[in-house]
Amino acid sequence: MIKKQVCECGRQIEPDRQALDLPLCAACAKKNPKNILNDIRETQSPSTLRSLSLTGVTVLSSGLNADDPNLPLNKAFPISPHPITKGFTIPVHDHGFVRYIDHMGTDLDIVEAARVSYQGGSKGPEADKKLLRYLFKHRHTSPFEMVKLKLNIKLPIFVMRQYIRHRMQNVNEVSARYSELPEEFFVPKTWRRQDTKNKQGSVYDADGNWTPVLGLYDGEANDTASSAVGQFYRNAYNLYKGLLEAGIAREQARIVLPVGIYTECYVCWDMNNLLKYFTLRDDPHAQGEHQDYAQAVKQIARVLFPWTMEAYDSIKWKVEEA
Repeated sequence: MIKKQVCECGRQIEPDRQALDLPLCAACAKKNPKNILNDIRETQSPSTLRSLSLTGVTVLSSGLNADDPNLPLNKAFPISPHPITKGFTIPVHDHGFVRYIDHMGTDLDIVEAARVSYQGGSKGPEADKKLLRYLFKHRHTSPFEMVKLKLNIKLPIFVMRQYIRHRMQNVNEVSARYSELPEEFFVPKTWRRQDTKNKQGSVYDADGNWTPVLGLYDGEANDTASSAVGQFYRNAYNLYKGLLEAGIAREQARIVLPVGIYTECYVCWDMNNLLKYFTLRDDPHAQGEHQDYAQAVKQIARVLFPWTMEAYDSIKWKVEEA
């Protein structure tokens, strides 16, 4: 769940940009090319900066067109035949990330797959884009299954348990039977209250910065939810390490690890099911920590499949309830 953040111009900052902690809305970033480059420098490591291509700017600047001639040329961003390169990474939370690995196809492949039914080909960008929007609007979804996106994602286990419920994807996850898990846990920067109207939902306090005091340790100034959770994580991980050092099998020692510990997976989506995933995770009732990962995936999808994502943004599918 991303809190509403306001740009210096008074507009609300787009959710995709909020997910990356960017301080300006897309319109303000676009007015000054320096803002675009600052967006990238503030959110990426030096190694990632070196691997970014010119069109990789689009990943971090929602609302920009990769073909815009006004995009700044810079020695740090050499022109590449691919919009982003393998290993491009968007950080999420404290230890997590969404990393681009590979993809198959383009928006045009979706259009060509649809036109094969009457043995037609491309009719030019305008007609092709119009057809793609028609397909999306009327839920002719099989052509969208012709393109794929492969990602490497690192996320807390409690988010992974929701993520794996989206079953129409290929997934391979780190095994704690084979490997010892590192001491990396998720601790919220701010806490939310239980929603009184939605049993599975939560709400932010008015100021969005609630840090409850628990009263577990009388007289201690740091007796907060965050400090208590951090101490619990340390105790659990110390026990985990102790069990391993005693010779206990990894498959049994892992039972003491809380769901706040990080796991990692490789996933592959077709665009049809990825769009359904976005639809469900964009719903305001979805858990905030999971929404943050979905926003990062959308950033990558926008670069690789811009027509499809433009259709998604302008023609929202309704969440279907059973």
